[in-house]
Amino acid sequence: MKKTVFLLASLLLMSCTQKEKKELADNSAGTENSASEYSSADDLVIDSLFTKEMKRVDIIFDNSTQSAIVLFEGNQVQLEAQKTASGIKYTGSGYELLGRGTALELKKDSTIIAKKQ
Repeated sequence: MKKTVFLLASLLLMSCTQKEKKELADNSAGTENSASEYSSADDLVIDSLFTKEMKRVDIIFDNSTQSAIVLFEGNQVQLEAQKTASGIKYTGSGYELLGRGTALELKKDSTIIAKKQ
């Protein structure tokens, strides 16, 4: 739980740092700033899945970078978004996250390890 809180805080701090750098660059170039140009906490979505053994798997979606971070049993895995006809698909390091609507499914090497219906 502490790692999850730490990771969320780190992500928010990183986005603030990037925002401040962007503002400085825009101000030095003499351009006008717009709030819609920056990543914000609104770009982060957090969801949870559960294994058959009822172990929690947290997922942090970062819409600004089209990526997701999977937090499971003390491990952290970065997944990248893939194009789909519908729903979502993220892959990386042997993991695959698929979703449609509110249903999500996390696979490791083609074996389902967690689901949310």
